[in-house]
Amino acid sequence: DMSTRLPSMRRRAFAFIALACFVFVTILSAGVVADRKSDDGFDVIHDDDLREPELESEPAPEFFFIYLMRDPERTDAKAKEISSAWTTMMRSAGQGAELFAIDATMFACRAERKYVNEYIEFFLDQPETHYVDINGQKIYRKGTEDAPQAATSAKKDAELKNKRIDAKLKQRKAKKAAKLKKKRAKMGEL
Repeated sequence: DMSTRLPSMRRRAFAFIALACFVFVTILSAGVVADRKSDDGFDVIHDDDLREPELESEPAPEFFFIYLMRDPERTDAKAKEISSAWTTMMRSAGQGAELFAIDATMFACRAERKYVNEYIEFFLDQPETHYVDINGQKIYRKGTEDAPQAATSAKKDAELKNKRIDAKLKQRKAKKAAKLKKKRAKMGEL
């Protein structure tokens, strides 16, 4: 009888010892993770603390457009040459913006958000650049006639739009008044 019980007792003992070891290792590892201070009272540096914060969250890229001065002799191939030359200049300066020639008068640029102002300044310094469009805002080169003209033309456009709206309102009021007058005249006849 004892010989049949012995293997099952050994199995139970082995299972109990294995379970005890597993629990011990689990408790030990939980204690090490929870305790972040050494016996000296100083913080313990772990591998997780050495990770660079920049690698965890990459900033979203910013997209903007560069419009070139109109030149009837510039072809798409020439525009690609200009974009590759500008890309080479930026890379030699340690900046990694990507520049794509869309057509002979427009480039698209993808850059890190924190360097966008530097890129815009670089593009506006180039003689071929007419203006940079970022989020619908046009930024013109300093010293060009287009910047003041654009502001003036925007004001003129707004004034014309307001005049048109005022004229339409006056027409509506006049029609409404004429209709009301006609209705009153008709009611007076009856």
